[in-house]
Amino acid sequence: MAIRNRFTQAYNVQHPFVVAGLGLVGMTPELAVAACEAGAIGSVGIGAMPPPAMRQLIQAVRAQTSAPFNVNMLTLFAMPEHIDVCVAAQPPIVSFHWGHPGRSTIERLHAAGCEVWEQVGSTEAAQLAASDGIDVLVAQGSEAGGHNYGQLPTFVQVPTIVDAVAYPGAGGRRGLGPDVASGRPGPQRLNTTSLPRHSNVMSGRRRGSGSAQHVD
Repeated sequence: MAIRNRFTQAYNVQHPFVVAGLGLVGMTPELAVAACEAGAIGSVGIGAMPPPAMRQLIQAVRAQTSAPFNVNMLTLFAMPEHIDVCVAAQPPIVSFHWGHPGRSTIERLHAAGCEVWEQVGSTEAAQLAASDGIDVLVAQGSEAGGHNYGQLPTFVQVPTIVDAVAYPGAGGRRGLGPDVASGRPGPQRLNTTSLPRHSNVMSGRRRGSGSAQHVD
């Protein structure tokens, strides 16, 4: 059964779910493609991947699905050459975490036709992102795994950020019901039971350590 809200309508997907970027372990197309074909938004994590490999990864995802997908970058590692690849390849969504990409980068990506998302962990970061034109805020809670900037638990963080910027945030890792009931677009999450088949993450990291967080 499809779940329809303003997020699914905006991105023409069946379900308001986004697979987390997974930093250095979501660097193959399989998980992103599987999520896209299931009606969600899949993501590939670029991490410190060289720009030529990044271009090949985007091409591999696009060759296997026509659904929208997300190219996720750690801002710390995002070089001008990575942005050049995105501008040329025009993936539907480019997202950033671990730092704000800056207005000029956002404007370049918008001019190329990309939506630009940013994962934030505070009201201050959310206000900066919104003022510079970020399309979707991903509100990260302090209990999230991986690269964590969250200053408050998710169900405190999300409404605090929404109130601070009067801007619809996408977030939540502890359950879909409250997100949809409160009118928030939907959660970014990962169920790691799918990882062995669709990701290059090592089996020893399946249960919530590092960038992979278990969500039942």
